[in-house]
Amino acid sequence: ESRRECIASKGHDSPYCVCNTTYCDDLDPIVKQPKGTVLVFETNKKGDRHKRTELKVSTQYTETADESIVLTIDKNTKYQKIIGFGGAFTDASGLNLKSLPQELATNVIKDYFSANGIEYSMGRVPIAGCDFSPRAYTYNDQKDDFLEFCKREVFLLLLIFLDAYKANGIEFWGLTVENEPGAGYQATYGFNCLGFNETLERDFVKMDLGPALKKAGYGQDKLNLMVYDDYGDKIVNWADVCFNDKETAQYINGIAYHCYGNGANWGDVLEKVHQRHPDQFVISSECCQEFKILKAGTPVRLGVWDNSESYTRDIMIVNENIVLNLVTCSPTHLTLNHELYMPVGLTRVFSSEAPILVNSTGKEYYKDPKFYILGHFSKFLAPDSVRVSVKPDKTVNGFDSVAFVRPDNATVVIVYNQRDIPTDLIIKDQTVGQIKTKIESRSLQTYIYWN
Repeated sequence: ESRRECIASKGHDSPYCVCNTTYCDDLDPIVKQPKGTVLVFETNKKGDRHKRTELKVSTQYTETADESIVLTIDKNTKYQKIIGFGGAFTDASGLNLKSLPQELATNVIKDYFSANGIEYSMGRVPIAGCDFSPRAYTYNDQKDDFLEFCKREVFLLLLIFLDAYKANGIEFWGLTVENEPGAGYQATYGFNCLGFNETLERDFVKMDLGPALKKAGYGQDKLNLMVYDDYGDKIVNWADVCFNDKETAQYINGIAYHCYGNGANWGDVLEKVHQRHPDQFVISSECCQEFKILKAGTPVRLGVWDNSESYTRDIMIVNENIVLNLVTCSPTHLTLNHELYMPVGLTRVFSSEAPILVNSTGKEYYKDPKFYILGHFSKFLAPDSVRVSVKPDKTVNGFDSVAFVRPDNATVVIVYNQRDIPTDLIIKDQTVGQIKTKIESRSLQTYIYWN
């Protein structure tokens, strides 16, 4: 059975897809192809969404035109592994799902996590409060409880949380000490926060949280404890302070960060962290688009292609600049947690433009171009995929590429063209041959083939 195509509706400058109780588009599962066959999937500004074509590998190397870009893949040069891709399960996401008819809510989950969707493999869950919620709360609200911080109560709460999920058959892969610890030092911060600097977080892990987790059966071999979970270039010193202390480092497996604040320099910042601490993974734990304070009833824009390209750049920067055995993941705060189509009120602070947006009144939901852009990474890069070298023969502004080898030995090449003109490509892989192809203007392509 072939995939169901998008019901396109006019967006800001690129179409979005409409899903209702009678129809919703989907994606084909990825099926292994015979040697010599290449599957190509393209999403672009004009409206194609994972448009599939098939190409053949040529073993005859041909001359290329001067304007063509030649990409040469070297699978012997390996870099980081992929942990996974995913989204955040916040209060707003639960309320949005609950506002839909059951069959539509189920379909949203399938769109994100099934083989007929974009195949997310991770989820982020808040503990004791959430900015994407209609109310501020903790698990033990008391008058003026913000005036006193009891470390013992905090780590006991974390243990209770982990145990409660475990009792219901859910075991967590990882845990961050706290979300955006720098927020606690901002006097006018608008919602739940708790302040840590790098030395305080180091000592809390070393003397309190780390020993408590280990004693309760959530040690370093069972649960990946991560520090920082914030944005900005403080990550470099934060990593030094925590990882250079051996008593603290025995409890930590990695460092989490949010993609905001450093722009194109993020690659350099993360590379510096990796060079100093090559045995620790780095994971992008949050990366939202278009934070805004909106009045109730304000519609969120759909089909803004620049925002889709912003996600592309964020993921490309991370994957291109972190080398060797560093593990990375796509932004995980992206998806289910952002609401919102018409009824602002599911979040009390701000909104964010999400890959999927819910119209509960109309019993519909909408897949923004961002949904399909993210799928170019999440659907094809299975956990433990390894980034390998891919080099262009020339530098072209607005053009980028990255390559991986999956655990099933498939090769994945992701190509991004931000320019307003199509571009001819040659992909050279000495293990299979040459692929002659083209990428449209303002588009993202994923190539997959098996040796």
